Order: sequence, then structure tokens, then C-alpha cells
Amino acid sequence: MIPLPSHDELLFAIFGVALLELGILMWFRTFWRKLEDPKSWPEVVVISACAEVFPNLEDRIRRFADQDYPGKVSYLFASRGADSDVTSALREMGAKHNLDCRVIGSEETPKTASGKIVDLLFAMRSVPESARVFVFVDLDLGVGKNWLGSLVRPLIQDDGVGITTASMLYIPVFTNLAGWLRLLWTSSTMPLCALRRNLTGQSFAIERDDFDALKVRELWSRSLLEDLALTRHVRSWEKEIRYVPEAVPWAKDDPSWSETFS
Repeated sequence: MIPLPSHDELLFAIFGVALLELGILMWFRTFWRKLEDPKSWPEVVVISACAEVFPNLEDRIRRFADQDYPGKVSYLFASRGADSDVTSALREMGAKHNLDCRVIGSEETPKTASGKIVDLLFAMRSVPESARVFVFVDLDLGVGKNWLGSLVRPLIQDDGVGITTASMLYIPVFTNLAGWLRLLWTSSTMPLCALRRNLTGQSFAIERDDFDALKVRELWSRSLLEDLALTRHVRSWEKEIRYVPEAVPWAKDDPSWSETFS
């Protein structure tokens, strides 16, 4: 009979594999050319959909307001319903933290695309004409002060880069074994995203001209997952999808076993 590992043995094994995978990602990072800051930074609009008022929502809004981005940046939040609690909460929190933002409540019914995509496309009718870069991020993720600049820099400094992206890193509670398993899962996707140059909808940026040239709006209007559809769409594109470790967002909670495997 094969002996079963103890709780502590499983925990240390998961921790070791997660560190190994993150180490591989950092090793590949050494091969990427370090880019200097551009002489001028383009105007950026950050676009995000929000389906509910979750406990960390105000913290996420505050982190947006604390971004250390040298250029002009505005935020466009897509919610469901013009008079919903989510729409009201986003407007209130944005005003509290002096965030340059607009909250667009969508009333459109999803037919050929997911509800998230329908809300994003509805809100994108209101993007500023002067914005040159579109940045998409899941609103429930935390970001560092340099997140936005790190995503935008390769687009401006390297003509061969068409999309920049960074997948989520999960931060577990130390004593939660289910949380460490989730860390193992999320960290394992990072080297794969970097090697295969996959786009993740958790955080990515694209120049407006490329977004329009690729006809992404039309693509998304008949898609369920915006990142998977766009990744497939640009497989033969001459430009690169660049993974940016410096821009990795994160999430932290105390999940149950069912939540980990859901």
C-alpha cells in the first residue's frame, strides 16, 4: 500500500513546485530586452467590467488612483444596468478617490456574446477619442503602482510588440492548503503564457490603431471569452504578444476546496 503524504508534506511540495515555476518565469525574463522609458507616454484608457459589488472593490479603485503613470489616463467601467447598485457604487468610489472615470451601465441583452463582452462593447462606445492605448483588466484583481506603465512601455518602445499581457498570481493564506493548490495552478500558467505567447483577459494592453485594424469589436460581438478569441485571431499576426512579469496582478482570499476546483 502506498503511504499517503501528510498535510505538511503536501504543503511543502506545493510550495516547492510553485517556487520552481515562478523561478522559470524569472529565468525567461532575463532574456527579454530591458526597455527604457519612452520620451512621451500615450494617453491610455483602462476598461473594466464589473458585475457585482465585492468586498475589495474600493481597494481596487484606490489602486487605480495610485497608478504611477506619466501620461494621461482615464478609466471606463462597464456595469449591468444604468441604475444598478454596482453602477452607483463605482461612481461613488471613483469620486471618493478622485479617479478620472466614467461608469457606463449597459442595458443590452446578450445574444451572440457573453454578458461581460456585451457590457464592455457597450461601454467602449464612450472611449475618449484622444486615447491611443486600450488596457483591459479584471476589476477584482489587485495591481501595483507600476502596473500600467509596465504594460504600456513595450507597446511604445518595441514596434514588434502588438499586445502586452500579464496573468494573475494568487496569494494564499499560509495555513490554507486549498489556497496553496490554487497558487500552484495560477503560477503554472505564467511560464506557459510567456512561452506560448498567449493573451490573458486578466490584464492586457493594445494600441487603438491595432485594435481597430484587427476588427476586435466585430470579433468579440460573437465570442464568449475575449482573451481566447483574440489569441486565436492574432496567431498569424506579424506582431508579438509580450508577457510582462512586472505587470502581474494578484488576488488574495481564503478559498474552500470547492472554490479551488470550481
